[in-house]
Amino acid sequence: MLVHIAMDFFGPGAVAKRARQEVAMLVSAGYAVAVITAQPRKKDLETSFLDGLSGGKIQLIYVSTALEMRFRKFLNAAPELLLTARCYEALARLNSNESIELIVTHAATPSYAIVRFNRRQKKKIPTAYVVHALIWDRIDGSANPHNWIDTHLYKHADRYALAEIDYSVCVSDYIRNLAIAKGANPERALVFYNPIDTTIFKRDSSLSLKDIDVLFVGRLSPEKGLETLMEAAQYLSKETRIVIIGDGELYKQLERQVQQLACNIELKGWVNNQSLPSYYNRARVFVVPSLSEPQGVVVLEAMACGVPVIASNTGGLPEMIEHGKNGWLVEPGDAKSLANTIQAALSDEIVRINAGDSALETAQSFSTEWFRQQLPCFYKQMLEAN
Repeated sequence: MLVHIAMDFFGPGAVAKRARQEVAMLVSAGYAVAVITAQPRKKDLETSFLDGLSGGKIQLIYVSTALEMRFRKFLNAAPELLLTARCYEALARLNSNESIELIVTHAATPSYAIVRFNRRQKKKIPTAYVVHALIWDRIDGSANPHNWIDTHLYKHADRYALAEIDYSVCVSDYIRNLAIAKGANPERALVFYNPIDTTIFKRDSSLSLKDIDVLFVGRLSPEKGLETLMEAAQYLSKETRIVIIGDGELYKQLERQVQQLACNIELKGWVNNQSLPSYYNRARVFVVPSLSEPQGVVVLEAMACGVPVIASNTGGLPEMIEHGKNGWLVEPGDAKSLANTIQAALSDEIVRINAGDSALETAQSFSTEWFRQQLPCFYKQMLEAN
């Protein structure tokens, strides 16, 4: 039995998508997989995921992370700590009925429970930490949304996971280098980029109408650089149509800003995976103005639809974008530069189309096909080594 631990396995974000991709590929490869996670917020994602599985078997173990709001006011990480405490109990119960062969966590905090559980076993179980992000990336990018308590907790949890979990599976070279600097074993730190499903995200020639000039897709939170995008919008023509897709803590603030600005900006809220490709295919350019970004799977989604990307020159983004070829890089937080780059791309259709063609080629090298072949092999090697 292989165990995957994820805070929000059926959530809409990149971490949840990656966790579901890994589990689906392991199940299709014939492995039995147990998932320890919080109660799903979106039952439709759970249903569609389970309906699409074939091969081995899967066991979903839901743990409660409900907490009174008075605790959340000073400790946003409290639900993760609850998940961590209940992970230990869940692992112990699971181990009494099944033989656990491998434990994979998609967050740092559960490593406390994993290490404690492992120390009580007669034979050590191999472990892996999928490093989606590290707190220092947020701090270095001046995009840390956490208070000092949460920040110190995440610093300790990240250092502990990098030091104590056997393998650090990083989503970009940037994150790998940062993980090694913070204590990961270089020989056991490797890169598996978040893949893109090119059967869902693909160029649709039937959608020839490009009625969205600028598209943003992502979580509406400080590190995504939405303030930079809103400021850049003021330098653009009022006819430039900007569409923002996503949900998060900044939604209400952005709503107020949109009402105050004399710009053509639309907030669409959360959009499911099935509907997203139509938005990408209708866009002239896609923007990622992030202040910090470990990888940025939305970049690959846009590229797979043949849309050139304008992104911040930070984190893992330059690993996917070659400036002037399949997109353009600008300095994070530079609204004027972002606006100028958007304007230049919108005004030259030939350059934009050529960049979109190159972007499409780039996306193919990050397809789920490669991921499907390599990831089960990696975990198999871990099991055989043990």
